[in-house]
Amino acid sequence: MVHTDIPANDFSSLFETIEDDPDTYLTLNGVYALAAGRSFYGRIFPPESLTLAWSAIAVHWISRVPMPIHGHVYSPFATGEVRDAFREQSAADWRIFLESRAAEMRPGAEMLVVGGANRDDGQSGAEPLMNALDAAIREEVSAGALTREEYDHMSIPTWNRTLAEFTAPLDRADRGGAVGLRLLESDLAFAPDAYLAAYREDHDAHQFGAALSGFLRAFTEPSLFAGLMRTPGARTAIADRVYARVAEAATADPEAMETLWHVAVLRIAKPA
Repeated sequence: MVHTDIPANDFSSLFETIEDDPDTYLTLNGVYALAAGRSFYGRIFPPESLTLAWSAIAVHWISRVPMPIHGHVYSPFATGEVRDAFREQSAADWRIFLESRAAEMRPGAEMLVVGGANRDDGQSGAEPLMNALDAAIREEVSAGALTREEYDHMSIPTWNRTLAEFTAPLDRADRGGAVGLRLLESDLAFAPDAYLAAYREDHDAHQFGAALSGFLRAFTEPSLFAGLMRTPGARTAIADRVYARVAEAATADPEAMETLWHVAVLRIAKPA
């Protein structure tokens, strides 16, 4: 089993989980845990070495932010040439991902991809949450803690593809599409809001707000705040205030913050 992520990933926590979790796969005979510290938008493994590939909630991250969004931190709110640039960057990254896996997979191997997706109308299901995050950052601009220029360059480097965008490189030929892989199954699914479900059971709005804000911070703070020209302590202080405001907004109206993530589920094979 080879786990891969960018070098900055917390591989220590990964291996602690693999080592200590009671359901770890290390209890199986002949199974070993390894890691590759690089992006999957490129080759990672030797040719024809993979028998099974799995990617979960990762391919919506793009390799770079092509243009500042201006006016929001989340790409579904981008318009015009900026939106086109994100879509094109996403398409190029996705093709590189597929071409790389096609080279690495053995004939007959399969890959399952579960990726953050948009509906055909461009909505990801996370718009209320991302609006709350954007509003919280704008308050830092209003207070003078961030400049407008800094805000304009704060973007989450993601693009949630539609199902059609996911399947386009795979649908062009019966023998494997444009990238040498064949689409076996595809679907657009919906992931219910686990935090809101817990709130509806216990009615603890403060716990809901704290949990939702903590979840959001875990995957957005590095990309939004790491580039600020501040000391680490100053960056953390700004982030603390931003995510505290998100928690306050969620606590005040949990139902308005419902996040119904859309996910694409793809089963892909390399022809034998």
